[in-house]
Amino acid sequence: MPYDTSWSIKLRKTYDQNDVGSTDDVNEMAEACLKANELVKVYGTPEMQAIMRVLLFQIGQEIAREQAESQKKRNGE
Repeated sequence: MPYDTSWSIKLRKTYDQNDVGSTDDVNEMAEACLKANELVKVYGTPEMQAIMRVLLFQIGQEIAREQAESQKKRNGE
């Protein structure tokens, strides 16, 4: 089953350990991880599946944090 891995090259170039990136970058990362998750569900070990769930949770937390910050800015806080 061929799949696109170009997203992994972009992620390596874009992110370092202390800077997640812009909202668009986080959303792109979320989309890439959701695609990867489909493969992990089918071919991954239970451990890989657990790690993927944690990764997706953490990305969701980052998206929620960014949305909360954006809402605060709109409300003038």
